[in-house]
Amino acid sequence: MTDIQTINGKIAITKASSYTIYRREDLAKVADTLLFFNNIEASFVIGKIGKDTVALSARSLGNYNISKILEALGGGGDTYNGAARFENTTISKVEQELKKAI
Repeated sequence: MTDIQTINGKIAITKASSYTIYRREDLAKVADTLLFFNNIEASFVIGKIGKDTVALSARSLGNYNISKILEALGGGGDTYNGAARFENTTISKVEQELKKAI
């Protein structure tokens, strides 16, 4: 993962390298780990899971409804965790759409 950005000091977003393909499970583990950081209440991890596929994994301690945020992006989940998958796009574009949805 590259750098971690925060929104309002409570939401963490990180992007994986666009040159590496990850397993969805690995993105989820990073999202889980980010919740251990001080004051972080929700986390979003974006990375490639295939040559033309970008995935987003999200977690929350409950103060942010992950389901509502991800539904705006075509993904799903519940209050505490969720995921979305995107075809033929870039990690940066997914990040931009995520920030709009938040």
